[in-house]
Amino acid sequence: MPSDVVGALTEFEIRKTVEMAIGLQPDTRQVVVIAGSAEFDKAWIAAAQEDLIGLPSDIETTYLTGLSIEEFVERVAALPPDTIVIVLTVLSDRTRRNFVPRNSLEKIAKAASAPAYGPYSTYLDHGVVGGIGATRTLRVHCAASPPCIWALHAVSGSTRSTAATSSQRWH
Repeated sequence: MPSDVVGALTEFEIRKTVEMAIGLQPDTRQVVVIAGSAEFDKAWIAAAQEDLIGLPSDIETTYLTGLSIEEFVERVAALPPDTIVIVLTVLSDRTRRNFVPRNSLEKIAKAASAPAYGPYSTYLDHGVVGGIGATRTLRVHCAASPPCIWALHAVSGSTRSTAATSSQRWH
């Protein structure tokens, strides 16, 4: 590859996102992890199941996958407020409709009766309270900069206005 080719390697921190959310919602009794029906969505669920092993025993973890977008919306609307909703990706649903992930997230987060979190910074301004991920900008033969962690929540007084906008609904 030519030396002027630049790429980005992103690592998503599902467990750290859940731990951050539990810190913001210490009365949490349930974590609901959502992903669609596409192969990529299914890989996300598998990664989350592995990553979330060993959460505190008083927190129930539920995985919702393989539903239609309407079914996701219906399920999250009925959740108790002591729930954390983690929306991974819904690239396609059970009916084989395709979605841009932040658009499916927006529908789900808007209907949710509990705060939603996600792994992508592009989910900000679309209904998530926050999330944690690391992105490294790479150049051929070298890593250009240290990881940039984005974590967003109202308690820290983040300067990002979306923190207040998304989290005000829950405070």
